[in-house]
Amino acid sequence: MGMNKTSDIKPVLLRAAFQTDLAACWQHARSLHPDETPYAFVLYGLEGIPHLYPHVLTEEGLTRVAQRYLADGHYDTLDEARKALRYSMADSPYAAELEDKLPNVDALLEPIEEDLEEEDGYGLLARSAIAAFTVLAKKGTFGQGKPREHLLLMIDTSLAGVDWSKPSIKRLNSSAALRRYEAETKIVAPYASSDALAVSADGRSVYFSGNRASKPKRAPNIEELVGCDVVGTRLKRRWQFNFRGSHIALGPNGTVFAVRAKSGKGTTVVLRLPEADRTIRHEIQVQDLPAALAVCHKTGRIAVATHDTHLRLINAKLEVTHSSRLEWKASSLHFLKTGELLAATEQGIVSFDAQLKLTPTTYRRDAFHISLDQTEKFCVASTIDRRENRVRSKPLGFDLLSFPKMEVIRTFKVDSYQLGSATLSPDGKRVACVATQCTKPQSSFIVFETGTGREIGRRKSPSIIPQMAFLPGQDVLVGTTFGYIKGEAVILWPLPKLS
Repeated sequence: MGMNKTSDIKPVLLRAAFQTDLAACWQHARSLHPDETPYAFVLYGLEGIPHLYPHVLTEEGLTRVAQRYLADGHYDTLDEARKALRYSMADSPYAAELEDKLPNVDALLEPIEEDLEEEDGYGLLARSAIAAFTVLAKKGTFGQGKPREHLLLMIDTSLAGVDWSKPSIKRLNSSAALRRYEAETKIVAPYASSDALAVSADGRSVYFSGNRASKPKRAPNIEELVGCDVVGTRLKRRWQFNFRGSHIALGPNGTVFAVRAKSGKGTTVVLRLPEADRTIRHEIQVQDLPAALAVCHKTGRIAVATHDTHLRLINAKLEVTHSSRLEWKASSLHFLKTGELLAATEQGIVSFDAQLKLTPTTYRRDAFHISLDQTEKFCVASTIDRRENRVRSKPLGFDLLSFPKMEVIRTFKVDSYQLGSATLSPDGKRVACVATQCTKPQSSFIVFETGTGREIGRRKSPSIIPQMAFLPGQDVLVGTTFGYIKGEAVILWPLPKLS
């Protein structure tokens, strides 16, 4: 931690240094891009050692950056990209042009900069810079009339311990400019995300796990496992529990099971949470990190796969009854009505009995994810691109199989996309997947009709690998998501009815 050495700098000297440097910095920026329209002159500070970096943002520079992000698939429209990137200093195409253009300020700070407390140091810098900006603005350095009104003068330390953004804007700009900035940067809801998902057999409940911020602009700080009622196309929170699981599965009588990695321990925590009484919490820990989870409704057994290629069966008392080290990691598990366990591996889809005796199926292709319909008539098998340092340039599809023969009925493909995490609807009439554009990070949910293979719906997803499930008895797909969300971080997407 630094020391409070702000008294070692005379404010009058710092104000003068800022005045000289800001004037020169502005003139330099304008000379580099004389035909562009500046909309913000920002002094930007990061967490840690107090230091301000100048940025002059222009409408034309913003458009270039927005076009690049749009082409890479991060946004749907140019306006959406411009709005999101408007005050992102790190994304400015001119970010490095002015980084050393406060030489007099830096010379004053250098002897004591590392000894400054963050809050006091930024306070000293902000007050001095505001005073200098004020003098320069009165001299007409930044123009008059509409050009000046369009230009926002600002000190942004939102990533540090104290944020001078709004105080500086209020001091240096008109009230209309402050209102404009507040409208452009307004966060209407806290950040939330969901990572794991499960739906009840009757379609009335959705369970998910993730994290959320307690207030807008705060980092996510609440980790939770949540049970919700389905009310139309919305979720009504019924309960929450302090546990962020990477996988969720539902057992007999509505019991909720979840697994998560124990921080810093290299172990998996398996949680059992009875729906009837959530004050009763049972846990067991097993070695290594979780890879897959399944629960048998017939016997109540739990299957947990870990990244060290172990597969374990756990009984209703949360005791490990059987453990086996596989040649390949099981990345997806599914209990059949018979009590047998299916697993997706790089060697294909394999089956295990109650003693974990392995029997290969006839499907020998690399399988990363499996899903079956309710009657166990169909199975879908997805793979992933396992190449090291991979660039998603090669399209990938997934297979629809007959079950139990495991014969390929149809392979689903979309040009220039990798299709993964394919999930069957309970009635087997639809299959949903995550479609990720090759060479771009853009992902979508795509739903197909299994009988014909035709695409019946597509929806953008911000997540690269979201989880999804169909609501039984309803034409609704449920998917995980993240962002600044007013409700839960779960998508309920009504689908077109099949003809």
